[in-house]
Amino acid sequence: ARVESLEERLRAATAARRAAAAPGDDLGDASSFAQSYDRRVIHEHGFKVLVREAMAIMPACSTRQLPRLLATVARAYALQAKLSLSPEAIVRITPSSWSLRNWQDELGDVDDYALSLLLKNVADGVFGLCDAGNKKSKKMLFEMFSFWDFVKKCVQLKQISNFDCGGNGIANAAAMDASVERFDTHLLGTCTDSAGDVINTMVEELRKKYPGMSASACMLHVLNIILMNGYVVAFGDEEMGVAGALRRGFLTSYLVRKFPKEWKDFCTKKGDAEAPIPASASKGRWWSIVASHGDIKMSKARLVEFFTEMSNRLSADSTFRDLFKVAACWLEQPKIDADAELIDCFTTAWWSPAMLKCQQFAESMKDLDTKD
Repeated sequence: ARVESLEERLRAATAARRAAAAPGDDLGDASSFAQSYDRRVIHEHGFKVLVREAMAIMPACSTRQLPRLLATVARAYALQAKLSLSPEAIVRITPSSWSLRNWQDELGDVDDYALSLLLKNVADGVFGLCDAGNKKSKKMLFEMFSFWDFVKKCVQLKQISNFDCGGNGIANAAAMDASVERFDTHLLGTCTDSAGDVINTMVEELRKKYPGMSASACMLHVLNIILMNGYVVAFGDEEMGVAGALRRGFLTSYLVRKFPKEWKDFCTKKGDAEAPIPASASKGRWWSIVASHGDIKMSKARLVEFFTEMSNRLSADSTFRDLFKVAACWLEQPKIDADAELIDCFTTAWWSPAMLKCQQFAESMKDLDTKD
């Protein structure tokens, strides 16, 4: 009912634009299908939602390509089901690029409206979760809201938006505040990684408007810093040219990724067409270190043989020839193996059980539906 009510409001608000549109504009330019048809069609809300799901499944498919794809798939289903739908009829109800772009905005407004009603009815405020990233060389801020649902008596987590922001603490604070205002709610606190722009600057800016808010650091990020400090003290940091478990993990993955075709051909000759690529030991992700050690342990003999073969195949003036020789040597060093084995045992004995406990549901949430 809420969605239908908002649909009516949105339709009324865009009435003038619709009236001024040229024939076919509700579905956009039909030149690639059938120019002679007046394609002014009012689509059902459920149809738009399903089309948006299709767009989410195929993010690489542009809004220019998707109409033809939808029409082709619809035609195939009609033929299989022996429905009396002509190609012209399918074209007539196929949304165009213009419609798809408008539907994204329209359905986004519907989502926002539904979430704002939910927040008013079930929550006293929200906690903002965010992480900075890059998309097509642009600084982005990925946001989610976490809040306590007093009706279902559980924590709800909702994705809010991916903001194109300035990439610094002040810009991140402005983006977070804009999201809070957009949903007419109150910011109770934030949870971020340990980067200074979000754990310090962003919090300082937000507290000017929300003085009582809390600021938490992500437990996994904090725990990773603690574990990595201990790792570096025990086994040494990652240094170029210095033998160590961290450097071996990085170099092994780097060389395989640098020569993917050669690795693929080598593994295929050995009867393994999948040619798995070893994980890279990244200090920013504890689990990648564990995965790197495990991948090397399971494929060590093959990696040594491949690296040795590549060092003999490459020309003497190739930089990678020496790197392959070094990597093959490190793969057979007992000291590095012992370091990696200790980390593996530590993970099995402590990390995995601790993470399993942290990620389990509380007893009070056991009977909730999975979607909740």
